[in-house]
Amino acid sequence: MAADTVKPRNIALDALKGLCIILMVIGHSGAPQSLVRMISCFHMPAFFIISGFLFKEKYISDLFGFLRRKMKTLWWPFVFWTLIYLFLHNFFAGLGLYGDHYSPGEIVSRGVKGVMMRQTEPLLGGLWFLTSLLFASVTALLYYRIFGMRTAVLGAGIAGCLLITECIKLGYLPEVMYFNAVNFQATAFFITGTLISRENLHTLVGSKPTVILAIASLTIGTFWLKSAINLTTALTLIPYYVTASTISWGLIVIFWRLPHTGIIQYLSKIGSYTLDILIFHFLAMKIVTWIRVAFLDADPVHLADFPVINFHQVMENPADFYWIAYTAVGLTVSILISRLKGKSKKYIEKRIGSADSR
Repeated sequence: MAADTVKPRNIALDALKGLCIILMVIGHSGAPQSLVRMISCFHMPAFFIISGFLFKEKYISDLFGFLRRKMKTLWWPFVFWTLIYLFLHNFFAGLGLYGDHYSPGEIVSRGVKGVMMRQTEPLLGGLWFLTSLLFASVTALLYYRIFGMRTAVLGAGIAGCLLITECIKLGYLPEVMYFNAVNFQATAFFITGTLISRENLHTLVGSKPTVILAIASLTIGTFWLKSAINLTTALTLIPYYVTASTISWGLIVIFWRLPHTGIIQYLSKIGSYTLDILIFHFLAMKIVTWIRVAFLDADPVHLADFPVINFHQVMENPADFYWIAYTAVGLTVSILISRLKGKSKKYIEKRIGSADSR
């Protein structure tokens, strides 16, 4: 039975976002490969599914309002921070954080691509998510406007996106600009989130069987698929979609039933910093790298290692626990910067308001 109204936002989804953003930072920290494989099974698809879950049906009749909102929340942060980091690139290179300097022509070229969301800086590598989410959101909205949001229509949309992705991976369709496999996979997950919400699939089953199913899917994904949303092949695409969707759905069911206290409140707070963690965590991790270079006799050339020192080697060395420090600093510093930004903005607005009232 399809729902006619959109559910009110639940703290559980912010908490789930908090969990997923923590897992994303761990995935970039040089953590053991087995842990990273487990995380990659679902953490980025879960973000797209949550976004689809929160889609408001009112936007179907307010296309331009929807586009304005997405440009403000997705396009503008991508462009703004890409340009900031781009102008700081040669400064960072002088500090040893990059191994190359940009010429004025390269800065202009990369700036144009940044405005088009076609390229960003290495320290902003996670912003590909904003591009894919913008594509998925707009594509899904246009699909809903044309075909509606009945259950069969949503299922057909998911199948269509996966079919296009499969054709791209097999070489039957070219990748042109935003028309690529990752973006269509993102759209399939987005529509899946809408389907879960409209059909109340997060409330129709008990948490116990969902936990069992989610754990089984996580085990399969970790030890068999060994894939991520940007690494799927034509062979693993469908199994990956099923695995990631099942795990994400299971987590929504579980988080929906947990009391909104303690760890859920904590994760929800972290979830509210998702964008800033995405923007700053790679730069914050450089603090740990600098400490290792300055005090632990690491070669200064490793300052430019990305995202951490000897990334692929340490993933294969379970005895290397620096990933814990990278994770903690990446999260903590990003949140501190976000809070500082918020307080600075309030201070400036207050000063401007005081000046206007005189």
